Amino acid sequence: MIRNTSLIEKAVITFAILTVIIPLAIFYSILPKPTINNCSKELGFVSKVVNGSGKRDIVIGIQGSDRYYYINRAVERGLSADQLSEQILNKHIEVMTINHFIFFDPTGITKHIAQIKSGGVVIYTEM
Repeated sequence: MIRNTSLIEKAVITFAILTVIIPLAIFYSILPKPTINNCSKELGFVSKVVNGSGKRDIVIGIQGSDRYYYINRAVERGLSADQLSEQILNKHIEVMTINHFIFFDPTGITKHIAQIKSGGVVIYTEM
């Protein structure tokens, strides 16, 4: 009888994960459309511009920051890391990042870029 109880508990836990936890994780990871009201401005000097691990995103490093700033699906939007690097590497930029909770990144170390400005000129925008 103990075995059956253990099997039932495992089935209930598996059911809960599949029907509740996974959909909530996906829901809280969806990016909202960027607006002035749901973005934060960050300033800094660009230390690196590279392709993300999936090769579709571009990741930007800012001196003194431990965060990862990224342009989601940048390559699909016609951007390249080399092109963007020529424009902003070692330059002071203003980055607008979307304020949202990502279930898989609860510490907020990864920031989605909604807009980049350098010298008052918009280099990239989703707004």
